[in-house]
Amino acid sequence: MKKTLYLLCSLLLCGIQLLAQNLQVNTTTTLTMTESCQMSDIVIESSITNTSSQPITFVWQRTENNIPAEWSSLVCDNVTCWSPTKNTNSLTLNSGETTIMNIHFKPYQTAGIGTVVITMFDQNNPNNTVAITYTATADCSIALGNTNNNIAKNAIRIYPIPARDNLNFDLGNITNARFVGVYSVIGEKIQDYYIPSQMATFNIPTDCLSAGMYFVRITDNKGNAILSKAFSKVE
Repeated sequence: MKKTLYLLCSLLLCGIQLLAQNLQVNTTTTLTMTESCQMSDIVIESSITNTSSQPITFVWQRTENNIPAEWSSLVCDNVTCWSPTKNTNSLTLNSGETTIMNIHFKPYQTAGIGTVVITMFDQNNPNNTVAITYTATADCSIALGNTNNNIAKNAIRIYPIPARDNLNFDLGNITNARFVGVYSVIGEKIQDYYIPSQMATFNIPTDCLSAGMYFVRITDNKGNAILSKAFSKVE
């Protein structure tokens, strides 16, 4: 039975690292993504949760920003998506509260590889640190909305196209799909959805989209692309 996916929650069932035994990184600490250089924004996502019973104030710092000269990158947390020149911020998380810790790479149609490292530490104990490494590859040989993964392309069914109220997915024998992103034709991310483990068929709502062309992008739990496909939305 198909189930409608709800908005991506930040608790990803991946490798878990602990900062000061109380701040939990909800993804692996090494994240990679490859996209077309035509994408205006390559977004790699992570999140941090306070698993203690008390509020915690921690500091994040962008300790490495190794990107091509033509690119820019910026950090997004629960406060905002900061300007490319913002390299540090402090956040207070209440017990059980989660903040995103995402990196936006903007390649400006330039091929290359960029790496950003975010180092976090408990303000009350700076010796306890954890670092997340984000690496984005912009490949101009990949057309926007295309993928080189022919196995996934043949196995996964996405229908109906054009879509009206919902877009249906049948993953076939693909078992490592964990996220679906919806993008505009210029590569701007509109929404993310989480795919629970062992769910082979599901649908996502499209009734909130305006009529036009879009792309869906299916990735694994490390952000690696499995399949990208264009679809149209009608009223």
